[in-house]
Amino acid sequence: MDFKVTAEDKSKYLYRSIFKIFVIVLIITILISYYYKETFYDFINIFFITFFAQSFLYFIPLSVFFYNYMKKDKETILTIENKGESFIYQNEGCKVTFTGKDIKKVILHLSPPLYEKRFTWLYWDDYFYSEIFTEKETFKISCLVIDNIEEYIPEGKLERRKDFFPLINNSKTPDIVYSELSRVEKLKLNFKNKTTSELEGILTSKNKYEKDAILAAEELLKERIS
Repeated sequence: MDFKVTAEDKSKYLYRSIFKIFVIVLIITILISYYYKETFYDFINIFFITFFAQSFLYFIPLSVFFYNYMKKDKETILTIENKGESFIYQNEGCKVTFTGKDIKKVILHLSPPLYEKRFTWLYWDDYFYSEIFTEKETFKISCLVIDNIEEYIPEGKLERRKDFFPLINNSKTPDIVYSELSRVEKLKLNFKNKTTSELEGILTSKNKYEKDAILAAEELLKERIS
């Protein structure tokens, strides 16, 4: 089964919330206008003032989370086979296969309401991401890709961690430097049949590729020059 960002995921984590914000603003505006018997001009002013306030309270934080997760996982595909016995992680210029036995642990970075299993009041409280640790690799996957990963991970390998703002930091942590090097070598093998112009295209579009893919392209170009 393939998991990736779909239109339904975008609707669930962004569009529906925006619609709810709009409806709430409209209801508040109608109630205020009805109570104070305001004119249509006043109605419009109240609407925009209320919408502006709601944007700071809800829309802007919601957009920050959505953009952060989309930036990381726009091209991510996680394939899970045989109910969690095997996994394939794919992202821009990267494809890694591992088994359920290779997984050391999975950390769920949850907002306080999700961690405490209570009602979520803020729209971005539903956002969380998973951090998968294997013997050689570490992957961060947002709920936009898969929001039920715990169904495929043994309870003993699952760790729930409370995070007030579970934004994804894409920088590598010190304990996976070795795996970063191994990924570069794997990508060099995948890229060895690419032309020089294709490799140069990766370097001129760095914002579209992960750090590992850029390093692999740079090293291959240096090897071809030498």
